[in-house]
Amino acid sequence: MARTPHATQSRSEVTRTALIQAATEAFARAGFDAVSTRDIAAAAEVHPALIGYHFGGKEGLYLAVFEHIAATVEQRIGPALDQFEQMLAPRSGKNDAAARATVSLGKLCDAMVAMLADPGSGPWAALIMREQQAPTAAFDLVYERFMRRVLATMTQLVRAADPTRDAPEARLTVVALLGQMVVFRVARAGVMRHLEWGSVGPKEQAQMQAMIRRHLAAILGQPSAA
Repeated sequence: MARTPHATQSRSEVTRTALIQAATEAFARAGFDAVSTRDIAAAAEVHPALIGYHFGGKEGLYLAVFEHIAATVEQRIGPALDQFEQMLAPRSGKNDAAARATVSLGKLCDAMVAMLADPGSGPWAALIMREQQAPTAAFDLVYERFMRRVLATMTQLVRAADPTRDAPEARLTVVALLGQMVVFRVARAGVMRHLEWGSVGPKEQAQMQAMIRRHLAAILGQPSAA
């Protein structure tokens, strides 16, 4: 598949982008071991030697793919995390911390559902799932770049929304909540067929978000605002 270069990218940047895009799709489809550099170069429509030139080899390209994934996720949800972390900072004279935390947690879940519902997340979500099953240095990269921060912020929000929960229970709550969102991506074929959806548009995404909000309210023992 030919790539459309960005007008402001240099020739070298265009090549790097094409290789990362092609590698993301190839690794997601077949896994690291089953994909050759020649296959990736052919998909990117560049000479195979350019993989060594830009990335030092297949392993370097694989890590570059995860660097790109991390940067994409940071761009999508980083600003929201900044906002929620500021909200969690101690504020004297404020007695609405639980309500604010609940609202923030709902917004963060909305953002994550939107990201997972985006068709563009398919290849990199599949790669992250592969790394979850057999972690390599690539998993360490994505965990440290964004996963740790997302999980920590969600855990803090759960504890702020329900101060009766200790840290271990809050972490388990976050894991259970994430599972409800991630299923829309990792089990997409079964989900779509069961829901009788042909695609996920704004209407379907809103339904997903509303359902997660209702479940969140139930988990926290609060009235549903969805």
